[in-house]
Amino acid sequence: MTDRKIKQSGDRNVNAQTVIGKIDTGDKTYLPPPITVSALHQLPSPPAHFTGRSDELNQLLPLLERGGALIVGVRGMSGVGKTALAIVLSHQVKDRYPDAQFFLDLQGASDKPMTVAAALSRIISSFYPDAKLPEDEAQLQATYLSLLHEKRALVVLDNAPPKVSLDRLMPPPSCALLVTSQFNVVMRGLQAVPLDELPPDKAREYLLKVTPRIGEYADELARLCGYLPLALELVAGALQVRDELEPADYARRLEREPLRELDAVAAAFALSYGLLNVEQQLRWRTLAVFPNTFDTYAAAAVWEIADLDDALDMLSALKGYSLMSFDTTTRRWRLHDLLRLSAAGHLDEAERAQFDQRHAVHYCNVLHEINKLYKQGHSAVLQGLNLYDKERENILIGQTLAATYCAQYEQFAQLCIDYANNGAFIIELRLNPPKRIRWLMDALVAAQALHARNDEGYLLNNLGIAYKNNGELSLAIECYERRLVLAREEGDLKGEGKTLSNIGNIYLISGDPQKASTYYKPRIEIAEKVADHRGKAIALCNLGNAYSELDDYPSARTAYSDGLRIFQEIGDQRGESHTLGNLGSTYFLLGDTNKSIKFYKRAAHISHILGDRHSEGSALWNLSLSMDKRGDRTNAIAHAEAALRIYEKIEDHNAEKVRQQLAEWRKENDGGDTGKNS
Repeated sequence: MTDRKIKQSGDRNVNAQTVIGKIDTGDKTYLPPPITVSALHQLPSPPAHFTGRSDELNQLLPLLERGGALIVGVRGMSGVGKTALAIVLSHQVKDRYPDAQFFLDLQGASDKPMTVAAALSRIISSFYPDAKLPEDEAQLQATYLSLLHEKRALVVLDNAPPKVSLDRLMPPPSCALLVTSQFNVVMRGLQAVPLDELPPDKAREYLLKVTPRIGEYADELARLCGYLPLALELVAGALQVRDELEPADYARRLEREPLRELDAVAAAFALSYGLLNVEQQLRWRTLAVFPNTFDTYAAAAVWEIADLDDALDMLSALKGYSLMSFDTTTRRWRLHDLLRLSAAGHLDEAERAQFDQRHAVHYCNVLHEINKLYKQGHSAVLQGLNLYDKERENILIGQTLAATYCAQYEQFAQLCIDYANNGAFIIELRLNPPKRIRWLMDALVAAQALHARNDEGYLLNNLGIAYKNNGELSLAIECYERRLVLAREEGDLKGEGKTLSNIGNIYLISGDPQKASTYYKPRIEIAEKVADHRGKAIALCNLGNAYSELDDYPSARTAYSDGLRIFQEIGDQRGESHTLGNLGSTYFLLGDTNKSIKFYKRAAHISHILGDRHSEGSALWNLSLSMDKRGDRTNAIAHAEAALRIYEKIEDHNAEKVRQQLAEWRKENDGGDTGKNS
């Protein structure tokens, strides 16, 4: 018997209103053009003027050349140059790991470091950006190991947090792992290479390489910097930009800096910050709103600078003081963790709220564009998901800021609503159920406070979907019923249709397909009236599911076929894959194994391309059953084995069922029976 058919996702609403606070820049845009950077080759560009780590490189290189799962730890105090060393080392060995080079900043020094599950998801999404990933960390690890099996890949985990086991991020033996942290990282088999300040002669060499005019004061300045690379970089940058400032005068200022005895980096920063003019100081400290990297467009939005060239000039000036870095590959800017903390310390409360709002508005706009790309289908889906992955931290912090200020400021309440609506499609793929529900609940509270009934209806609908997907059916029904009342009161025909479909889904899940069909049919009629093509396709396929549960297979076949045509027309490959699988099951139940095999093969192929491992395994398993029913036991076993490999890797509960069927088939074959199942 075939697996239960895959249900189509529920309908979603996206608020079509313009995002509040969107900046009008005439013929300019704050949304960046796509940057062509391979998702499998993520190494940042190596730092300029890298100096003085030859001993450490010589110690690390042999570790990466050995066979097996190589784990190399680089740790030391903040500002000592761990990340720079890791990047330089990675570039030296990247040709030995040609399949992929991943670079993840785990943000271990922040109050919200990246989780192991999120890190696993990032790497998996690099292979399959539009795959909906499992929530369970063990399942994520299984997929991660499967993807890297027999590949030559380098995984760099920068800035690892303390007291968190990273064992699940250990790659297969064909790969290498490089970890940096200022803490004692918990990881089985970690080989730690301590990193201290530079030797005095290397610190002097670095200063003279960057700014030769430092001359005879290089030794003194290096000593005042504590021989720490970040402090040296700040000093060299300041003297390079301010050529009117004599090295002797700079050394004198640094000597009397009151923070020097406590922290050489803080002293160097305080002096560099003091050399900026008032406008530069304001611009720089506002960059503390970015949790990680950002592009020029984002800085322009936060600064409310309409001319992108002016924003670029300001960023370049700040970079000249070594107060930030720029990656020439990704075209993104970054503040060192210590400097970001310093910048935040210089923001007063009013400034913080103002620039937090601008940050949140900009990334809500970005999320709006991402969702538009996703809805276009075809290749635009991947473009949108890649943009989300690049801006993930900024989008998440933007939504958090909107929710945080929601009760205080009306504009933040509207922004909170827009984050939920603008991310309606994306967050289902990229956020786990509790986070999706939190986004939607934040927005629903805001909509009720603003008496925004249209938004309240959209959010109730999407919240119902989130509860349904999380198995909380009673809460889902409650949301849908409230939504249906609002839609009818407002004369919202499209919203009424979506809600009818979603209520039908609940009855279908609850085992009442007859009642479910009474909701799907009017949903299809409404979708035709309002030209909602995707909604019509979803409702048709769900109606097909209801007919199938009622054993009315001819009607199910018609409904699925009509839905399939629409999914293909609009380029929705996920919907196409699921519907192909359902048609395969229907033809199997109708006794037409030739057609069932054809549809299952197409479903397996598309699921493989999308990285939907569960659906691929299901299609292969059902394909094997169809082949066996047709009398082709050899190919049935081959496809069941392929399904089993997938199920075992993703720890799917269907693995045992396939395993038992294979044992029966092999036993029959050993007895000389090569025919089909009885």
